[in-house]
Amino acid sequence: MSRDTSSFTVQRRLNGTSDGSSDHKPDVSEATTSKLSYARDFYLNSDKLEKTEVSEDFVNEVWQDFSGFKNSNDYVVLKQNNGHYDGSLFAMKLAKRGNKKYREQKKRRIRGLLEGLKTDEVKLDFSDKDYTKALFVTFTHNDEVPIKSAWQNISEKYNEVITSLRQKYGKISVFRVFEAYKSGYPHIHAIMLFHDEKFGTFEHDGKTRIQRKNEFEATCNYHSFIDVKGVDNLAKSITYLSKYFTKDSVDIADNPEDLRKAKLTLAFNWLFRRRSFAVSEDFKEKIREFIHTKSNSNNFTSRLQLFRFLEGVSFEFVSLNDAEFLEIDRYENFVPLDDRIKAKIDFEGECQ
Repeated sequence: MSRDTSSFTVQRRLNGTSDGSSDHKPDVSEATTSKLSYARDFYLNSDKLEKTEVSEDFVNEVWQDFSGFKNSNDYVVLKQNNGHYDGSLFAMKLAKRGNKKYREQKKRRIRGLLEGLKTDEVKLDFSDKDYTKALFVTFTHNDEVPIKSAWQNISEKYNEVITSLRQKYGKISVFRVFEAYKSGYPHIHAIMLFHDEKFGTFEHDGKTRIQRKNEFEATCNYHSFIDVKGVDNLAKSITYLSKYFTKDSVDIADNPEDLRKAKLTLAFNWLFRRRSFAVSEDFKEKIREFIHTKSNSNNFTSRLQLFRFLEGVSFEFVSLNDAEFLEIDRYENFVPLDDRIKAKIDFEGECQ
C-alpha cells in the first residue's frame, strides 16, 4: 500500500515498541484498516476509558493518534462514468474531521446559518421582553458511569430528551453540539427554537432565565444537571457553538483547560464516531421567521447552477491514496489525474 495506515503511537503498539506496557495489541494483519479502527481497537479494549477522569498523558496520547488521522493528506480517486470526459480520473480531497477542508465546509454551513443575522442586534420576533421562544441548553454529565459508557450512550440519551421535549412542547428546530469537558465526559449544547411554545423569562446575574425550568427539566428526564438560558442573540450563540466542532477551538484556546477540552472534543467525537454537531433541516428557515429576513436569491441561484452542471454525471470509487502517491504537491480540492498517475493506480490495484 502506498499510504501509511496508522498514526505514530498506534504503530508503535503494533510493533511492540510502545513505552511501558500496552493494554491491547492489535494483530499486524489489521494494517490494511483505517487509523480510526486502530485507535478504537486499542482504546475501547483497554481500561483507559473505564475511569471517571482522564490524565494529561492520556489527553496527549489520544490527541497524537487523532492528529495522525487528521494530518494525513488523503484523496479519494473517482472515475467519471459519463459526460463529456468519459472515463477520466479525478482526485478529490478528503474532508476529515479537523482538517482544512472539513473546517472550510463547516464554516460555510455556519455562515449560511448566520446570513442575515447581526451580532450586535437582537432581532428575535418577540412582542415584549418577558418571554422567549429560543433557549440555549447545556446538558452536563455526572461521573457515576465510566467515561467510555457516557460517550457510547450520549447520542441515544440526547434523542430521548429531544423526543420528550417535542412531545411536550411541539415542533422544535435544534442546533446541537457534543463537547468534551476537561474530565473527559461529554456535554451537550443545544440552541432550541420553539415553534409553538414560549417561556416566561427573568434576569438573574446578567443572564436570561426561564420561569418554568423545573417543568422543562422534568420533561427532559435527564440524569444530570441542565443549564437553561434564554437566547438574546442568535448569531453570537451559533458562533459560540461552532468552535466545538472545528480545529479553531484548539487554535484560539487561551488557557490549558480550554485547550484540553478542545483536544478531547475533537478526538473523542472521532474515537466514538459521534456526529460532533447536527442542525435541524428547518433551523435556518425558523431563524428567518424570527428576524423577518428573506433568503439570498443570488446564493440560491449559484447552487441551482451547480446542480444543473452535475446533472447526468456519475462517479465510481477507484481508490484511496495519499497526496505523495498522487504527486499532488499543494493544497487542492479537486485534481484531474493524467495517464501516468492512472497507470500507478492501476498497478497498485493489481498488486493488492
